[in-house]
Amino acid sequence: MPTKTINDEIDKEFEDILKNIAQKGILTIESIDRLSKLFSIEQISKVKEIMGEIVKVTFIPSSRIVWMKLGTDRDYLLYPKKYCSCMDFYLQGILKNRKYYCKHLIAQGIVAELTKKNPQSIEIVERDENFKEKVTQQLSFEHFLI
Repeated sequence: MPTKTINDEIDKEFEDILKNIAQKGILTIESIDRLSKLFSIEQISKVKEIMGEIVKVTFIPSSRIVWMKLGTDRDYLLYPKKYCSCMDFYLQGILKNRKYYCKHLIAQGIVAELTKKNPQSIEIVERDENFKEKVTQQLSFEHFLI
């Protein structure tokens, strides 16, 4: 039997918080408090600021889904609970070879739960022909220029 790691505990607690958010349909003070104990207060305060910038892009006819954080300077590609194309994720997760939740991944998890009943509110539909362009333009090689 595999041994449990701190990452397993963080994943389990985050899932539990997301389940609670989904059940209540809102982000409660209790949920924010629990998130602040799991992640940094700085991350959580920024999460609230960027939640409106998280979108789900569905490509048709394949139904392929990509999540993105839209910004004024740059957009980020998100794979829920796995990957974000931001510099913070690169520095804290990839370079340190560890599981990491940046503010964008935390916000995506919350937005996904809050919009389950009305996904159209955050959904953008694209044609499959645009998949490669849409995804590769969000993947930057600036991380390698450090």
